[in-house]
Amino acid sequence: MLYVNDSAATAPAAAISALKSFGDRRIHLIAGGADKKSDLAEFASVAGERAHKIYLLKGSATDGLQRLLQPWARKVEGPFDSMAAAVTAAGDAAESGDVVLLSPACASFGLFRDEFDRGDQFKARVLERRAAR
Repeated sequence: MLYVNDSAATAPAAAISALKSFGDRRIHLIAGGADKKSDLAEFASVAGERAHKIYLLKGSATDGLQRLLQPWARKVEGPFDSMAAAVTAAGDAAESGDVVLLSPACASFGLFRDEFDRGDQFKARVLERRAAR
């Protein structure tokens, strides 16, 4: 299993690029967060098509993102109120060869100080999971 910290992907276009970069590997996408007034429609469409599962982080953009993901609602979990909960859910569902991708397409404020804090929390949870094995 591959864990990828793309926390800096706060724009939909950056998160779309990340989703398209793993070929046909199964992706467990952690996304959502604070609203930057970005149009998330294309991101939601690509995420719905490409991600095996989508784990949403709580935030001001997440309700709108959930509505956009309605055609793929069976793939969506959350919203999660912590990175630990999102990483646990994604990591538990992922299988060998899968990708757990943090590529939020949204800002980090609310649950996190900034995108660096969000990425650090992702990294810490991944390291905890690996150490527990």
